[in-house]
Amino acid sequence: MGGRALGPLRVPEGFWAREEVHQALTERNFAGLFRLLTQYAGASQTQIAIAVGMTQGQVSTIMAGERRVTSIEVVERAFDGLDAPDRARVAFGLAPRRAVGWEKDSAGSPRLDRKHTGSSVRPEAATEDDVRRRDLLRLGGTATLGSVASSAAGAGDGLARVARALSSYELLGLMPVSAEAPPTVAALRTAVRRAKRDYQACRYSIVLGGLADLLESVQLVCSITVGDEARVAWGLAAEAYQVAGSVMLKLGDLGLAAFAADRSMDAAARSQDPVTVAASTRLVTHSLMRGGHAQRAQEVASRAAERLGADLRKPSAEAVSVYGALLLRGAIAAASREDRMGAGRLLDEASEAARRLGRDDNAQWTAFGPTNVAQHRVHVAMLLGDAGTAIDLAGRVDLGKIAIAERKASLFIDAAEAFAQWGKHERAYHALRAADEIAPEEVRARQTVRRLVADLVYRSPRTVKAQVREFAEQIGVDV
Repeated sequence: MGGRALGPLRVPEGFWAREEVHQALTERNFAGLFRLLTQYAGASQTQIAIAVGMTQGQVSTIMAGERRVTSIEVVERAFDGLDAPDRARVAFGLAPRRAVGWEKDSAGSPRLDRKHTGSSVRPEAATEDDVRRRDLLRLGGTATLGSVASSAAGAGDGLARVARALSSYELLGLMPVSAEAPPTVAALRTAVRRAKRDYQACRYSIVLGGLADLLESVQLVCSITVGDEARVAWGLAAEAYQVAGSVMLKLGDLGLAAFAADRSMDAAARSQDPVTVAASTRLVTHSLMRGGHAQRAQEVASRAAERLGADLRKPSAEAVSVYGALLLRGAIAAASREDRMGAGRLLDEASEAARRLGRDDNAQWTAFGPTNVAQHRVHVAMLLGDAGTAIDLAGRVDLGKIAIAERKASLFIDAAEAFAQWGKHERAYHALRAADEIAPEEVRARQTVRRLVADLVYRSPRTVKAQVREFAEQIGVDV
């Protein structure tokens, strides 16, 4: 019996076509899915755990209804481990691994149309519900994206201009041309700082409205500046691309975010400043994580922190802050892949860096310090499914020490997710409302918030459901 329990999980043919399996998928009910694997595949909790990359204890708590799976990275890993077909992925709300055609079977459930596979998908490729669920999970910021772009750029072409600016290559003769004189390096520094401040204040529509002009300006300045001033200009370019990549991640455009991360690293290398290189690496790790590459993100963040520590004998406040911020980014990556020990170790190293810094600061736009580390402990606990711990830690964070709106809103969002994991739906709703009062654009842009609100509408008791539904309508979540 013990040998069978540790053997590989074999999902029987026809499992994913069962009506009750399809229902569990559409309800995003991992507890039900695991129970059905036990029922129809004869799977033990240990076999399921090995297949989906969890521990047996985690599977047990999920099946008992004591824990919910909310991390998109964990969901993706679980479906990959179960070798779930694309019809199952789409039913759950994930994007398919490859483009395929879809049709409905006699029971009305979506199934693979075997006559249409490959790179082309028919216009009727997915049902309306499939599209809505997939958009909700994978492109949660898209509904906000249009409104932000429209308000920022007037004609609604803000993102198109950013795409042109990020893909301007001298090699292809695509560099921007301006009839006006390029700004000075001093003027460019002022513009970059303004964009950074607006970003941290969650004024994303304002940032997006001026982002293309800012990127074109840094490219022009870098193309004509020489000597030491050129290295300064390239450092400012790296920061401008950091802003661009961060905004694109907020709005769910992973393609442009990756473009910006790569260009930021290139500019940082040209600046020859180790702190700037490390700061740009933060964006790379964030982009990797959002693309589902948490392990690589953890490796890159850890290596960049080690490299920065080795390069600087007498680190400045900026260097310590970036070093600590990289460790925190690595901790998040570790937690998203259920590496509890790795996340704890990186958090402890970040705590030591915060102790060395000795204060809450915003050096190099990191918001790093002891309070920021405490916030990340909340986020890591939430990612690991330790809802009670996350809520307890959140209650210990001094809000008065959080000066950055984006960070303050993030604390309430993490608390909301933890309350939802714990089944405290009304308290989750109130935490989200608090976040919305602080930073409405942050709440409306975050994919995780939009998924959470949709789940709350579905799961909340009658006493709070109407309020949650009204809130969903306010922030543009289609439920």
